[in-house]
Amino acid sequence: MRGPRGIGYARRVRLDGARVTTAASASSVPNFSASTDATSAPARPWYIVGALFDRLVFIGSPLLAFAFVALVASPRAPGGSIAYTGATPPWLILMAALFTFGHVNLTVVRSHINPTVYRRYRRRMMLAPALLLLALALSSEVLFVIAPIAVLWDEWHSVMQTFGFGRIYDSKRGNDPHVGRRLDMGMCFTFEWLPYLVALTFVRPAEFIPATGFDPSLAWLHVVADKAAFLRWPLIIGGLAYAVFYVVSYLRLGARGYRIAPAKLALYTTTGAANILALSYYSILDGAIIGNLYHASMYVALVWFSERKNLTTSFSLDRWRFGALATFVVVVGSAGALAWLRLETMQISWLIAFWLMTSLAHFWFDSFIWSVRRQEV
Repeated sequence: MRGPRGIGYARRVRLDGARVTTAASASSVPNFSASTDATSAPARPWYIVGALFDRLVFIGSPLLAFAFVALVASPRAPGGSIAYTGATPPWLILMAALFTFGHVNLTVVRSHINPTVYRRYRRRMMLAPALLLLALALSSEVLFVIAPIAVLWDEWHSVMQTFGFGRIYDSKRGNDPHVGRRLDMGMCFTFEWLPYLVALTFVRPAEFIPATGFDPSLAWLHVVADKAAFLRWPLIIGGLAYAVFYVVSYLRLGARGYRIAPAKLALYTTTGAANILALSYYSILDGAIIGNLYHASMYVALVWFSERKNLTTSFSLDRWRFGALATFVVVVGSAGALAWLRLETMQISWLIAFWLMTSLAHFWFDSFIWSVRRQEV
């Protein structure tokens, strides 16, 4: 992201929430005046790909995903289970799984096929997955420990992608990369995680029985579900209070010269609205499907935008009229085919470690292979 002009900033913003690093010779106190001088530099476009494209694919994806699921899935009945209604079409679950695993496979397009990125991180991207795969394959204990970590990392990764897009839109306004970062991160957790935490407080203790049976060692789950309702209103009030704090904080920053990024606020609004609507009228499973659909769609679009020239050249299709389209079909089709293979082989014990490794590599690679400072987005 761009900081104030003329003070020697080295700027970096990374997708999926990697740390923003800034080195400056000036004072650490934010100085907005230089960055907000409209006459000091020509206006920069606010979008990543294009105005219409960003509005539909990046900013609009959450609400489009909700609308799609609303068209094909039945809302839960009054008083029905919020966890799983049984009314979600099986093909929709399959589609969400293909989107999820397919976008995981596309990471290699950025990490290994992009020569600049690969040369910069070659050692870590070759050694770490190999060592992880070896550990997962040889030790069931390691696999048992890493599997739940992967689930949590997946949720963190999804939130950080939204956070990363927001910070990129902020960078388009020429703002200091340090200012507002924690505010945005907190807001992303508020509108992406908090609705699910609130939804879990509506899960009745009896709904855990089909999943856990009557195993005495899992009786604590029933106790937690029975007591979780007491957390409902504190969570809701806390989320609303943070939203007010967020708005007031940015109004104060704006009064000091900080340039508010409408695209970022629009993205956060559509994402929060999609999650709240999904969990207000549909099941937690449906909400997860919506989240996976918009997360994967945004990722595929960004990967294609950043890598299409490199891919068409690598496939020697750059001089063909429909070379870009052919490349897209081949690359995305291959990722989808591998996703289907994963679904078909997830029960094969010796492949479980491999598929888990690909997911973990996706989460980790995405934390450092994207950089606005180097214009690698």
